[in-house]
Amino acid sequence: MSDREKIVDLIKNYIDEKITTDIFANHFTILFSREIDYSILNDQEYTILTSLQDIASLFSPCADGLQLQAYRSESDVQKQAHEAFMLLSEA
Repeated sequence: MSDREKIVDLIKNYIDEKITTDIFANHFTILFSREIDYSILNDQEYTILTSLQDIASLFSPCADGLQLQAYRSESDVQKQAHEAFMLLSEA
């Protein structure tokens, strides 16, 4: 499976609710920050996936963290994942 396919597959599984936001956030953060060859991405893809990684890495299911605005909510992760999936699906 190519790096692009790994990213698309993970995001699709999340959008299709096959995995939770917590699992997605952890796996995406690791996949994107450690395993992906960024040269396969164009500038627009890199930008949106970097934004998704930033949001996913700050995901918190706890309301206390969200009140401090130090963390990101499930809806933040979902929104960015949908945007990323739409962009990658066009390619």
